[in-house]
Amino acid sequence: MDAKRLASMWDDPQLKDVVVNIVHDHHTAQASAEEPSESAAKRLKRDGGGPAKEGVYKQLLLHATVLSAASSYFDATLRISEEPGSQYYALPITVSSEQEGGAVEDMLRSIYISTVPSDMSIDRALGVLQAAYKSDVSEVISRYSTWVSLQPEVDEECAATFFDLSEDIRERITATFSKVAYDKVCNDLFDIEKTMIDDRLRTRLLALPQDVIAKFLDDDRTKTTHKNSVVSLLVHWAIGSGHRTVPDELAHCVRLLSVSPVYLGASCSFFPLRTVPVVALLTMAYAHEGVSKQIEEDNIDSGERLGKALTGLEGSEVGVLYPPVGNDDDAADLKRYTQAQLTVLKYTN
Repeated sequence: MDAKRLASMWDDPQLKDVVVNIVHDHHTAQASAEEPSESAAKRLKRDGGGPAKEGVYKQLLLHATVLSAASSYFDATLRISEEPGSQYYALPITVSSEQEGGAVEDMLRSIYISTVPSDMSIDRALGVLQAAYKSDVSEVISRYSTWVSLQPEVDEECAATFFDLSEDIRERITATFSKVAYDKVCNDLFDIEKTMIDDRLRTRLLALPQDVIAKFLDDDRTKTTHKNSVVSLLVHWAIGSGHRTVPDELAHCVRLLSVSPVYLGASCSFFPLRTVPVVALLTMAYAHEGVSKQIEEDNIDSGERLGKALTGLEGSEVGVLYPPVGNDDDAADLKRYTQAQLTVLKYTN
């Protein structure tokens, strides 16, 4: 369809046959997208949309042909909602806030109008991208990804919002903008010890998605951080993100041999690939009076030194108990896992 003609249809009352209810999520049950009354339909056609009833942020009257062509998700939803004898299709879109409702309206308008408004801001554009991604509106995603990529600066709040987007969306944004956003968000966070005791900074750090946390821990600016602090960060991130354990992709960011015995014991359950060798190592260490005393006196401050303290003890077999430091799929590591399991059985039976 001609772009000029499509744009004119947004305000054209003719042939509008879809009732779009942008619904607040806590009112979803009461605010289903039902056919409007005759007077409401006239008002919607005249005004192009407006508030409908409690729980509905906005109600719009749009075109089934336009929405179906723009999104396979809209097309499938409209097919399901079609009822014999009804003049209107129903299209409910659930949102969690008024800001998200505004982003959905911007996204729907962008289906009709192929240019980004002159008053568009980065935070609004990111909201449109999120809304378009959820509804699979590829043309809007492409247009706004390009627009965002061309922005030379971003403030801290917008940068944080950028990292709230799914990784699929962020990959569509240029590396230049992504780096600007990364530096803006992370600039004050690289001193992990300081960050983890500051409520505001800790919240910002723990809100970052997994791929950004991995990049952060691989950044030269965090390389000097004590590994105990890195373990603490990963455990807090896993809990806050709803993970039962630290994902393997992040577990490789810390060399457990550099972690103190206390942190090894407290955190090993969050690193399932390393749990068996760590437990075996600690069990043997605390079972040996001399090593246990050294640990209690804080003379042993890493898993590596713990292993060395056990080396040479009669029957210790400590050589098989070092936590993996390389690729966990490596054959040598798998062999060590097996040997460690046998050692655990030996010392616990």
